[in-house]
Amino acid sequence: MFILFAVIGFILGANILFYYPLIFIPLSIIFFIAIYKSAKLKGLIYGASSFLLALLVSSIFNNLTPPKEQTSFSGIVIEAKDNYYVLYSFPYKFYVYEKENDVEIGDILKLDSSSYIYSQTTYESQFDFSSYLKSKNIRYELNSYKKEVLFQNFFAFKKIRRNFLNNFESDTRDLLDALLFGNKNYNSHVIELASSLNIIYLFSTSGIYLSLILRGGKFITSKFTKNTKVGEIIPLAVLLPYLPFIFTKIGIIRVILTYLLRYLNHNFFKKKIDNLTLISFVGLFILLIDYTASYQMGFYLGFFLSCLINCSGDITRRFKKKKYAFTILPIIIYFFMLPISSFQNNEFHIFQLLFQNLVLPLNGIFFITGLLSLFSVPFTHVLPFMSNILISSYKVIHLVDYSISLGEFNAYLIALYYVLYFYFLINFEAFKRRKYISAAFVMTLLILIKGVPFRPYLYNAVYFINVGQGDSILIQNHNNTVLIDTGGNINFDMAKETLIPFFKKKQIKKIDALITTHNDYDHAGAAPSLVQNFRVNKYLTKKEDFPFKVGDIYLENLNDMKGKDENDSSLVFNLHFMNKYFLLTGDAGIDVEKYLIKKYPNLDCDILKAGHHGSDTSTCEEFVKKVTPSEAIISCGRKNSYKHPKASVIKTLEKYNVKIRYTMEEGTIVYYSLFT
Repeated sequence: MFILFAVIGFILGANILFYYPLIFIPLSIIFFIAIYKSAKLKGLIYGASSFLLALLVSSIFNNLTPPKEQTSFSGIVIEAKDNYYVLYSFPYKFYVYEKENDVEIGDILKLDSSSYIYSQTTYESQFDFSSYLKSKNIRYELNSYKKEVLFQNFFAFKKIRRNFLNNFESDTRDLLDALLFGNKNYNSHVIELASSLNIIYLFSTSGIYLSLILRGGKFITSKFTKNTKVGEIIPLAVLLPYLPFIFTKIGIIRVILTYLLRYLNHNFFKKKIDNLTLISFVGLFILLIDYTASYQMGFYLGFFLSCLINCSGDITRRFKKKKYAFTILPIIIYFFMLPISSFQNNEFHIFQLLFQNLVLPLNGIFFITGLLSLFSVPFTHVLPFMSNILISSYKVIHLVDYSISLGEFNAYLIALYYVLYFYFLINFEAFKRRKYISAAFVMTLLILIKGVPFRPYLYNAVYFINVGQGDSILIQNHNNTVLIDTGGNINFDMAKETLIPFFKKKQIKKIDALITTHNDYDHAGAAPSLVQNFRVNKYLTKKEDFPFKVGDIYLENLNDMKGKDENDSSLVFNLHFMNKYFLLTGDAGIDVEKYLIKKYPNLDCDILKAGHHGSDTSTCEEFVKKVTPSEAIISCGRKNSYKHPKASVIKTLEKYNVKIRYTMEEGTIVYYSLFT
């Protein structure tokens, strides 16, 4: 139990200054009060010592900055993907982009390069790679480098993986790459299907499948040998050739260490260490080796699920003689996972518990078959046949899937849920009926409140959606919605991966009017997909379609000029909404701007959507001076090839004391009001 206190203390200490301090500070206070009451001084010493250690370590390493004059870095590769790798040059970790590289984990390299803070374009509602790297304390990038290999790992694991996967067609290959090697291709039909069912966590290399193999192997070997020491170690020995492909994953490290410690405890320590202490020791060991594990969801899921399963023994034993006893533990795990799984796509899937119990064994069989194929001969007929069965099963499940939009989750709500969840378990185990019923009632109420789409009826809002290098503006008047432009990207479906997930977060069921200001791909590229995959009542593109009114949203196009190019034909709207004037200019150029202030001498605004993403073809000084915005929104992507926004535009806006806001910095920018 004391080691568990040390693990929790370490997690709180590592997070208290860097992630949601308003959550971790009160949690830390509650933690120290609880352990003092339950374990007195000894428990307090364990918890406080690890808390202070984590606080010290995270404070030092999270604030390290490489010297600007340093241009040569030597280190070991600790993570290697197809298009990038991570170089650990003590005490720094560097992200290095190299397309289709042959770098292996364990390679020692010398890179001659300057370092700078990693930054990349992120999109609304998509995986934030920058935050992922930050969670591993990888904040700097090396680029335009000269590489010297000081030591090369002679085991070409990456080459073996590629050669193996090349034996299969796309669907089978994507399934194998996800389950065996932990690489998910989010453009894959299979991965997209799993994501839509909210069971994407079952499509990755994880401790779940490895545990199944170890337990299954242990059971089989016990039938053939009476020597338990030999029988228990055989499954791990058989897996040794596979481990180098996946050993950097926290879940895998946890499963292997736990299995080894249980083996030693059973055969050499004579079970002197209880299971909870053993699990806690593994967790603490991982945190001491790599403190950034305390920022990673993989660590939390594996560690706390293991603790939960171990501590749920008394509850499951209570139902031992009941017909439904076998369902108790899956239900406990399901409600533990509920906020995490629902957070993925902001939906509650009614039959998810059933789905995951159907999919898990199917994926497990495919995983084991794929593993056998990797170390023998490619099963070029068996695995494609199995993948077809799996995909057909997922499609059938998809037909009966029913989900409820829960809207946006936030860290405070999730923290409250888990406080109630553990309060429920503690009191349920202690037979304190009134307390656990109260906790269950409040938890249910939380889910029901999140499931009721009241938000659209309360809010008025204007969202400048972060679509990278492009424009997309959502105007919401309670349950009435207008979308001006969609953005567009040739590498992925902006509608499916950015806009529709964003609408789900905001509990928006339909778009009353989709408007594209002009036909440039970065404004209208996602329109066809959006119309096909979401409820869009009207699609307006012509100047003759205006004025248009829905609810309190009134849009009149100001630009009736015959432009010499597509940009100058942009629709331009002056929106009076929420007691503010929004001037939305599309990609209209300087000629249009001068025409507008001449035609409309009283034209004025509070919020200006700067034309053409901050290009110097728009936002001229004469225009800014006349319309007097207090804020300007520049919608553009980080490191875009056009080098938007231009310095001259920034200078003009700053000259007239206009506050500049960038989607590439803030993400989606919102102006909202309640009721009015």
